[in-house]
Amino acid sequence: TARDFAAMIRLYAALQMPDQAKQTLDDMQKNGLQPDNVAYNMVLAVCSGQEGADCSAMLNQMQDKDIVTYNTRLKACAKSKDVTKAFALFDEITKQKIAPTQVTFGSLLEVCTRAGDLQKGRSVLKMMDAAKVPKNAIVYTSMIRGLAQQGQLKEAMEVFGEMKRSVEP
Repeated sequence: TARDFAAMIRLYAALQMPDQAKQTLDDMQKNGLQPDNVAYNMVLAVCSGQEGADCSAMLNQMQDKDIVTYNTRLKACAKSKDVTKAFALFDEITKQKIAPTQVTFGSLLEVCTRAGDLQKGRSVLKMMDAAKVPKNAIVYTSMIRGLAQQGQLKEAMEVFGEMKRSVEP
């Protein structure tokens, strides 16, 4: 059943076995079952950082990409420090009229700080304000870490002060 296949995909994802997860998704389809977004997103998550032709084909098969799909792909961009691809994905989210979440912005910011692109990171914080998505401790911490790694301690302390004022304990 679809539940059995989903359970196997979940197991392979937990064990970090991307090839087996992709194969199980293929087997599911060969058995006439349509994977849901949860199954696709689990395979995407375990494939993060190694998104190649197999994952691209899988993405093309998805009928309705949701914010979890995009957030999963943004997390892969953070692992590879691919700022250009991350912002292209964000543009795709906007074009699809999908509302970005704290996780979306946090992942986009993480890409920027890992890549050392603090100018883009600052733009993400402004984008959050414009979208009226509140910043959480994770977002602030990511920016503080990026600033500290670049030796911008004064600005890191300013962001820390903003975090203390705006994030509830």
